[in-house]
Amino acid sequence: MKNAATVKDRDNNFDAYIDAIDAPEKHEPVPLTPSFYLDGLLTGLLRERQMGKKKAEKVTDDKVEVDNGDDVWWWLICRSIGASFLCISVFAILVRVAVSLHPYSGAGNPPKFGDYEAQRHWMEITLNLPAKEWYRNSTINDLGYWGLDYPPLTAYQSYVHGLFLRSFDPDSVSLFTSRGHETYLGKLLMRWTVLSSDALIFFPAVFGFVSVYHTSRTSSRKTDIVWHIAMLLLSPCLILIDHGHFQYNCISLGLTVGAVAAILSQKELVASVLFTLALNHKQMSAYFAPAFLSHLLGKCLRRKNPLLEVSKLGLVVIGTFAVIWWPYLHSSDAIFGHQHTENHPSTYNGTRNAIEVMNFLFSLEQYFEAKGARDDATKIANAPTFLRDAAQLWWRRKHGDMGKGINPIHTWEEFKKELKRQFCPINAKKEARGRLCRLKQTGSIRDYVKEFTTLTLEIEDMSEKDSLLLYG
Repeated sequence: MKNAATVKDRDNNFDAYIDAIDAPEKHEPVPLTPSFYLDGLLTGLLRERQMGKKKAEKVTDDKVEVDNGDDVWWWLICRSIGASFLCISVFAILVRVAVSLHPYSGAGNPPKFGDYEAQRHWMEITLNLPAKEWYRNSTINDLGYWGLDYPPLTAYQSYVHGLFLRSFDPDSVSLFTSRGHETYLGKLLMRWTVLSSDALIFFPAVFGFVSVYHTSRTSSRKTDIVWHIAMLLLSPCLILIDHGHFQYNCISLGLTVGAVAAILSQKELVASVLFTLALNHKQMSAYFAPAFLSHLLGKCLRRKNPLLEVSKLGLVVIGTFAVIWWPYLHSSDAIFGHQHTENHPSTYNGTRNAIEVMNFLFSLEQYFEAKGARDDATKIANAPTFLRDAAQLWWRRKHGDMGKGINPIHTWEEFKKELKRQFCPINAKKEARGRLCRLKQTGSIRDYVKEFTTLTLEIEDMSEKDSLLLYG
């Protein structure tokens, strides 16, 4: 009981000691005896020891020296870096939003429509086809039209973002019919996917990297830390490419920055996982591979059991690759299977020849039948991808007029009629009938039949009876 009373008295003395020092004018006089000061100081030291406070801080001008730099949260609280990061982040987001208000490359320019269409098409493919078909050229996945050309993590990202777009604008990611889909809502939703990816992956990675980097140093100026954050979050190249042109480099770069932060924190296995993910998102991460490989391998070789350390890194990397590539690795057909080639219709360059126009339209009909595309919207969206030169220029102008509500094309028959009206000679039928009436056999029977058949094909409304009367 006596010991407990002594401890209680010391606690009271310590509180009175602090109050007397902080605001002596607000408290009644206390007995400032040597035992009073001694009890107060000893109790304060005991409290600090019990709470585990082993840090010593020395403040000089704008510098802070920390004996133990492992406690990141303590460092953030003492330096108020969290508030600075929040302010810079808000400004960085506003800059990104401002950039996204401007046009992007390829907008309204058929047949491929630019950057937005590429990302939208990947969402369309990943949502509507099984994973093993994402990278395979087939009747339902034409790799010639914005084929998916990034590693699987990009495909998974497209799938997740596609789910988001489908929740609000299903037409923007529907199979076949969404080609060239450029609505305001679709673009707005995709802008949000880019911004959210940046805020959820790149921003935290930068915050973590700067925190770890500066806590590992014996001294850091607050202004240096703030500038470091600002330089990373306000990088012009990243903002212009990602938010100006619907790209997602922020994901692979965020994973790479996170891997660097993990290395600084002596977490090599975590760094290996993060950088492997970055490699499987975009190939450009391979530029950093030599630096990561040499650093991590060097650290492993300098340790007590280098073989074990290298094996651990190797297993982590291989395991991460295996998880990402599993949809393809589990199917031998997906890896070694034959690539099903597809006979595409011949392209049409705008030559004013009735036979070429009719052959082109016929090949399109055969192609659509093989693909199972029966609705008019799908045919109209796909047919212009096979136009070239003058024909492509015609469709570009026509598409612009349609966007303004001038003579829109709603059916496949209307599309064929417009194409014929533009490129078939006006008097093609009349000339064909005249040539057919004047046709005489002057050579072999084979040449005569070939010429006769060609002329009759130019006259779409010619009956079989008329053909028999003119033959011979």
